[in-house]
Amino acid sequence: MGSTSILSLLGLSLLGDDIEMLAAGAHGDPFRVLGLHPRPRGPGFSVRVMAPDAVRVRVEAEGANLELRDLGHGFFYGAADWLAPGLHYRLRIADAGGERIAEDPYRFGLVISAKDAVDLKAGRCWNAHHILGARPLTLSGVSGLAFAVWAPLARQVAVTGDWNQWDFRARPMRFRHEIGVWEFFEPDLAPGAHYAFDVLAEDGTRLRRRDPMSRALSPVSPGASVATGPAESGRLRRPPSGRASSLLALLDPPDDGRVGLEHLMSRVDFLADSGFTGLWLSQVMEAPAGPGVSGVPIAAMCPAAAWGGATGIAAIIGHAHSRGLNVLMDWPVSVFPLNPHGLAGFDGSSLYENSGSSPAANDDTQTRRYNYARYEVANFLVCALLDAIERFGFDGIAIQDVGEVLRWPASDDRGDARDREVDPAAVDFLRCQNEVLAMRAPGLVRIACDGIGWPGLTQPGSIGGLGFDFSGARHWTGLLGDHVARALALGSLPGPRSFLTFGREPMKHPGSAEIELAFALFLALPGVKAIPAELAGSGRVAAIMQLLAGFGMQGELRVIDDPRRGADNVIAFARGDTWLCAFNPAPAPRDFPCPNGGRWRKSGEFGAKAGEFGDTEDEMVFRPGNSAMLPGRSLTVWENLAGNLPIEFPERVPGRFRG
Repeated sequence: MGSTSILSLLGLSLLGDDIEMLAAGAHGDPFRVLGLHPRPRGPGFSVRVMAPDAVRVRVEAEGANLELRDLGHGFFYGAADWLAPGLHYRLRIADAGGERIAEDPYRFGLVISAKDAVDLKAGRCWNAHHILGARPLTLSGVSGLAFAVWAPLARQVAVTGDWNQWDFRARPMRFRHEIGVWEFFEPDLAPGAHYAFDVLAEDGTRLRRRDPMSRALSPVSPGASVATGPAESGRLRRPPSGRASSLLALLDPPDDGRVGLEHLMSRVDFLADSGFTGLWLSQVMEAPAGPGVSGVPIAAMCPAAAWGGATGIAAIIGHAHSRGLNVLMDWPVSVFPLNPHGLAGFDGSSLYENSGSSPAANDDTQTRRYNYARYEVANFLVCALLDAIERFGFDGIAIQDVGEVLRWPASDDRGDARDREVDPAAVDFLRCQNEVLAMRAPGLVRIACDGIGWPGLTQPGSIGGLGFDFSGARHWTGLLGDHVARALALGSLPGPRSFLTFGREPMKHPGSAEIELAFALFLALPGVKAIPAELAGSGRVAAIMQLLAGFGMQGELRVIDDPRRGADNVIAFARGDTWLCAFNPAPAPRDFPCPNGGRWRKSGEFGAKAGEFGDTEDEMVFRPGNSAMLPGRSLTVWENLAGNLPIEFPERVPGRFRG
């Protein structure tokens, strides 16, 4: 008797198309067909099971069992009067590998609660990293793993893994139409399982996708993730220390890919002893190899193996905290890399990417721009960041390429008039991100990198700003030489809310008066500074750091001389009432109006004399009306020996303040 005749005899003729779609991995509503359902004829209920490789399936419950009939295509069916809703039954499945007893995953209810669904639909679910992805869950007294993934335009999504031989027919998921999420509960499955999502796109293309919310990548199966245990929320978070991180050491992942934790710990000790107040870790999350995508995470919640994975990151931060160092992390949110198993075209559509950006331009860098206008994408980015903060206890974040985030994407590879306009969706995203961080992670330092020229970065969101704590250029060495004078004339020198990074190239050849002047000025200016950690090993750099590491953050930047001189003005700034710096950008010597009276010692002079500094014993008494001579192109540092005497300058000319 053919399968059609059997279905007709059982009153299941309407299931013919369903069975064929299940066998093809194309059924969009498997829970309507599989599991426990009322019999089409007579009393009782029926059990329907999809087991593609099984030769025999039996339903077993306390005091009863039922052999299911094979209807072809791996579809098994059976009915009995004793089957009823709420009955705890199990399946005994026989295949080529033997027999096994398993729960029927299609007898369980919803994975995502109604409350969480409402928050996800509103786009302000700041707990999404604990809802989507793979997580341990107990339903109806049975423990297992819950899976959930956002793919609203997919025809079907199935969870595949090493426990079901990566068969896309075995575990089609339930679609929650109201939130565009596919969910599934796999009973008796524990953390450590390797899995991926099989996505059937609208055009019939079958895509293997890595979980966007995965916290670990499979080392043996390309494009797969590893289900982890519950995140230990806040286990490394500590109350804000109140200590200003004015000097950060920029640490890149080790070149050899993997180094021992002992070596990393010794590196942290060295940097703490060298005068740094914080660490800035770059490329924290796993990124693909290759040109054009360096530092762009391929998995936003997977700690990079180069750092030792989650264990290494946790150990570094814990040890840094024990040494009194704050720890910041790089966080790119402008683009994501193209990858066969990544976010691009995730469900066959432009889901995470901005479809208005230029594919031609993006293809050159193998990236796609995030679509901030979709609240689900913004929610994903914020929650991925919250996950890193909760799990590892970072004290700050440095958002990369803020200028690129804010810039409206060009419509083609030539650009258009809107290329220089602000993307309002990006503004909303960055402002929302900072508001959420202020609420969920109080005390976290938020830095906007490479956003110079965009107003309002450090202004509160309540008055139209974006709410960052600091902003600035990634590489400050562009202000060398005449650029410093030009920046002064334009009023764009850094202020207390500036963030500056000194590049590697200039300090590869220390000893140049010009370079050491730039480095000394860099350290002395107000704001947060970062230098590559490897520069700390240079004796000359270390000596300059030892003298000037205390400057910044609280310094007041004031132009002292006649404002009509423009770029030749002397800049004076202080750290509290103890230290005083004066920078003369002009090539000729200049007089400097003395501040209040008292005993002062010149502790350093950089530039003109190629960096003579430290214990100069050059004491002088400043008296109102007197002047000190500053060499051309130099930075001079004085220490107040008269105690906490407020630093005040005579009002010879109107003063101007920067920052």
